[in-house]
Amino acid sequence: MRTASYVVLAVVLASASPAFGQSCQLPALADTAKLVPVAGSDLMTVPVTVNGKPKQFLLDLGGGTTEVTPATAAELGLPQNTPQSGNAIQTGAHGDMGFPGSLNIQSPVYNVNGSLSRDLIRPHVRVGTFTIGSATARNLQFIVSNDDGKTRPYDGLLTSDFFKQYDLEVNFAGHEINYLTATKCTDPNQAVFWSHSVVAAVPVTLLNDKFQVSVSIDGHALNGTIDTTAAQSVMRRETAEQLFGLKPGSPGMVAQPGDAAMFKHVFQQVAFGGVIVQNASVLIPASSTPENASRDTVLGSRAQSTDALIPELTIGMDVLSHLHLYVVPGQGKMFVTPAE
Repeated sequence: MRTASYVVLAVVLASASPAFGQSCQLPALADTAKLVPVAGSDLMTVPVTVNGKPKQFLLDLGGGTTEVTPATAAELGLPQNTPQSGNAIQTGAHGDMGFPGSLNIQSPVYNVNGSLSRDLIRPHVRVGTFTIGSATARNLQFIVSNDDGKTRPYDGLLTSDFFKQYDLEVNFAGHEINYLTATKCTDPNQAVFWSHSVVAAVPVTLLNDKFQVSVSIDGHALNGTIDTTAAQSVMRRETAEQLFGLKPGSPGMVAQPGDAAMFKHVFQQVAFGGVIVQNASVLIPASSTPENASRDTVLGSRAQSTDALIPELTIGMDVLSHLHLYVVPGQGKMFVTPAE
């Protein structure tokens, strides 16, 4: 459910984007899939098939491992593998995507580099076929997610581990995700091939399986963590207090009903370069450690920083759903436009 009542995109005036120039060749489409809104939230799922059965996997824009829920594993009778103790296990398949060559789909299970990985020792199940859009992979292993016995409105988590060699376009408003061959275009107005009035080129890195971007919130620069598994945006408590003087009892810090350890504050601007989100409502937990906060409400499923603290700013789907993103890992950039 979009929260347009408090999040409005403000477009910085710019000249109309030029026609796609000869210097920039359009990327080839490797695969495309629809995005399906989760009822009652801004979260999005991707239709997939597991062993021929239609399922909905929650979109997780990260480089971690695609997971299946315990309920889905049980329903489909997916055979469980004994946890591994060696190096990465990797399987692959090829699918004809309608352009010269083929799409190599790979599903890695973490390389532990001589040490024990918590993901490697978690339960794994074997999947015969897994289809996203028109791409099908075979003979895969998926980690079984830890749902703590809760029923989820989705059947698994879909990360970008299948498509690491491709650029990623996510059109939230158009309910579509595209995997594209790597663009060589560095001019933002030409790299962004859809109609747009303004575009921002934001530096992006992949850290702990999440995209990190530089953003500005009410004039202060922060490290933002893109988290499509988080329904709402969240700011670390220390960040809110040190940069904005916000703490329990401060003006504009609204305690959340039924949760005395959670507050909400409305910031005037969250800026991705020239693309600005106005009046963004952000959650601020009283604790900065995920273990002491409600991860379902605060952090979605998996965002963590290296020091086990909530990221400075988790950019959730309440903001992201109003954007159109083009992630180009080879350039270390994410092109951002409003979802027009």
